[in-house]
Formats: sequence, C-alpha cells, structure tokens
Amino acid sequence: MLTVLLVLMVTIKYFNLKTLDSSQVENLYLNCPEKFKREVSRFRLEEDRLHRLIAREIVQSQVQNSGINLSIDSWLRSSRGKPFLKNGPFFNISHSGNYVVVAFNQSAEIGVDIEHKAELAIEPLTDFLHPTEIAYIKNTVNDTEAFYHVWTRKEAYLKALGTGIIEGISHTSVLNDVLINKGISWTLKAFEIDAEYSATVCYQSQNQNELAIEKYSLINRR
Repeated sequence: MLTVLLVLMVTIKYFNLKTLDSSQVENLYLNCPEKFKREVSRFRLEEDRLHRLIAREIVQSQVQNSGINLSIDSWLRSSRGKPFLKNGPFFNISHSGNYVVVAFNQSAEIGVDIEHKAELAIEPLTDFLHPTEIAYIKNTVNDTEAFYHVWTRKEAYLKALGTGIIEGISHTSVLNDVLINKGISWTLKAFEIDAEYSATVCYQSQNQNELAIEKYSLINRR
C-alpha cells in the first residue's frame, strides 16, 4: 500500500524598513483603507505606524495572490486580541527595529516573534522565565544571545496558542523543539534574517511542515 505524505508549507515573509523610500511610504498610506489609517494614526512614532502598514501590505498581498478577495471587514481579532482573517490563512505578525515579519500557515495556528538583540539587564527578567531557561542562559557564554533565543521561542509559542505573554509565561520551558499542549504538538524553529536579530516561528507539528523564508518586495506587489 502506497502512503502519500502531504507536506504543508509554512511561509515567512519579512521586510526591512531601511529599504523604504518616500514614494513607497506615500503609496502605503494612499492604498490603506480609512478604517486602518485611523487605527495606525494612533501610534505616535512613525516607525510603529510603518510596522503596521507593512504588515498589512504583506498579508494583503499573500492572500490576494492566493486568489482570495480580502476587504477591511475580513480583518478580525479574537477575544484575546490576536488578529485573524475571515476565510483566510492563519497568520501572525511580529516587528522589531527595522524588520517586519509575517508567518503564514494554511492549515493551523501559527506564532512568530523577532527581537533586536540589544544589550539589556537580564536578571530583572528572570521572573518571566522557567527555571530550566534561567539555567540555560546562565550556563551560556553569551547570555544576551541566549536570552533572546529563549524569549523569541516563548513569545512565538504563546502567540501560536493565542494567549500572548500575559498568561503562563514562566510555567513552560520552551527549550525543546517540540512542545505538547492539551494533546497538540507544536514545533519551534529558529530562523535568521539578520545577525543582529533573533527570530522563532511556532506551528502545529503535522505532516512535517516545511519552512520557506522570503524577503518581501513592494515592487512585486500586484
């Protein structure tokens, strides 16, 4: 009997704000629905506004290129504030510094996190970590690198679950590549788009999902 294994693709698209020019920024605002413009305008810093405009642009492009019509009413939020699309793929957004990252999964929930590896005082943050994570960081030569490795895994995992960092942040160690939660298996994978950043994606472990990482270009936008 021949068994056919369906391999599903997890897609990660990223964008560097440093590549933006003034005309592209203007077009982002022009092509944005009024409702979304009002939401974006609440952010004081231009960098924060651009993070959200680019994230929306990436999601919009990915969905439309898949043949799905997407309107502003398709953008919804769960009771815990996680954004999702009505009749669209599962996706999750993260941004830090120059980068915006969006992870897509056709079949199940997904979480992603990226962090700029800035120097910081780690000791005050240990209350948010599991004891095994604290030991891992303390026993690593570069504790800053180790901290961000753990932190992006933790955020990606909790975002995939839909709980965010408020709940259960120190209760579970995320050092293993596969975690089980309520009978569901979750895979954690680190990926690199810039040596100065740490990033992790988390998705349900089914059918050995493959990972595709793509640099997003506004030029290729339909």
